[in-house]
Amino acid sequence: MDAAERPEVREFSERLEMLPEPLALKARALREVLTELADAACGLALAYSGGLDSRFLAFFASSLQIPVRLLHVTGPHVPEIESRAALESARAMGFERIENFDEARGRLDRTIELLALDPLTNDAIFTSGTDRCYVCKSTLFRLLKDRAAPLPLADGTNASDLGVYRPGLRALRELGIRSPLADADVAKDEIRALGRALGLADPEQAARPCLLTRYPYGVRPTHDELALLADAEAFLEAHPAREGRGFRLRRPEATRTLLQLDSGGNAEEARAALEVLLAALAETFGARLPGLTGEVTGKVSGWFDRKRDS
Repeated sequence: MDAAERPEVREFSERLEMLPEPLALKARALREVLTELADAACGLALAYSGGLDSRFLAFFASSLQIPVRLLHVTGPHVPEIESRAALESARAMGFERIENFDEARGRLDRTIELLALDPLTNDAIFTSGTDRCYVCKSTLFRLLKDRAAPLPLADGTNASDLGVYRPGLRALRELGIRSPLADADVAKDEIRALGRALGLADPEQAARPCLLTRYPYGVRPTHDELALLADAEAFLEAHPAREGRGFRLRRPEATRTLLQLDSGGNAEEARAALEVLLAALAETFGARLPGLTGEVTGKVSGWFDRKRDS
C-alpha cells in the first residue's frame, strides 16, 4: 500500500484540514519548517527523548511523510522506564528499532536507534556550576549530531522554552541544531492542543527532565543513587494519590530528600495528597530516602535555579 493511502495518514490529513485558526496557522508554519529542513537532505534526524515535544515532532513529521530517523540517548540519568516508554511510543507510530546501524544505512526512514551515554564519567558536568546543563547538552548533542550525519539534526525545543532559563539552548545554537517547534513559534500549550486535534496519544504528557536536575549544581550522584531516585519517582507516578499532579523528588542535601507536589490549583487537596505520598514513600523505601519531607508548590521545575536567584 502506498504511504499516502494508509488509513492513519488519511486520518491525519483530514484532521489537519479541519484545524481551527490559529492552530491551523501554527501547523502550516511547522510544516514549512520541517519540509525546508528535510528537503535539503531528503530527511532529518530527531533527538527523541520520548517526551511530549519530541514525540509530537516525530508524529507530525512522519504523518506528513517526511523521512525521520529517531535517536534516543540512554544512560543512568534517564530512568529505564522512560526509555522503554520512548521506544514503545516510537513503535506505536510505526518506527522500527535499529540495533546495528552499519547494516541498516539503506533504510533509515521511520527508524529509532538507542545510543548510550554516561554523564557521570564527565568531570566537566560537575565542575561547571550552573553551566551543568550546557556542558551535558553539548556532550549529548555532539554525539547525536555525529550519529545523525549526513542528515540534519532537530530537537524538541518549543517557543515556551525560549522565555525561561534553559542553559542547554546555548549548546544547541553553537552546534547548529534546529528546533522546528521554536522556529515555527509553537508553544507548549499549542503542542498539547495540536496533539489533541491531530490524534497524538497522551497529549497531556507531563515533562520529566533528566535526573541530574534533582541534585544541586556540583553534586555528582552515584549510579545507585540515580537508580533509586528513578524507582521512587516511578512509584510516585503510579500512585493513585498523585491524581495527575506534577511532582519532583529532589536530593537538596546528602541527608535530605524533598518531595515537591504541584498544587494543581487546589492547595488543600494537594497537601492531603502529599501526606499520603510521603507515608507511602517512607513505607516502601524507608531509610534509603533520608530526611524525607515534602512541600506543595505552584511550580515544580527550575527549583534549584529559583533558590540560587532568591
